[in-house]
Amino acid sequence: MFPMIDPERLQAAIVAIPGALLYGLYNLFALVATRSATLADYLKAALNLACAIAAGALMAYVFTNAITAWIPFTALRDKTAVAFVIGALGWELIPLAINWSKALVRSKTPGGSA
Repeated sequence: MFPMIDPERLQAAIVAIPGALLYGLYNLFALVATRSATLADYLKAALNLACAIAAGALMAYVFTNAITAWIPFTALRDKTAVAFVIGALGWELIPLAINWSKALVRSKTPGGSA
């Protein structure tokens, strides 16, 4: 049987969805501003938005509690706001996080290659 889903984490994942939609709206406006976008460009933007929603919700579900614990100011430890920001920025930060993790593995690996 599946374990119970943590309601706080589920709430974080749900709150991340509007953040990802905001990211998608920004990309859509940037695409419309070019005035030379084709149907394929709009389809790619829609796929990008779907991936951003999925990645943002998953990252918020996993990382919101950990990131909130790192915030030094008690007044700023709002899990809802942190989850929204993760949703809005998560899809763009994935490549950066992958590069950071590769660099960390290289630094811990004898010989420096990973």
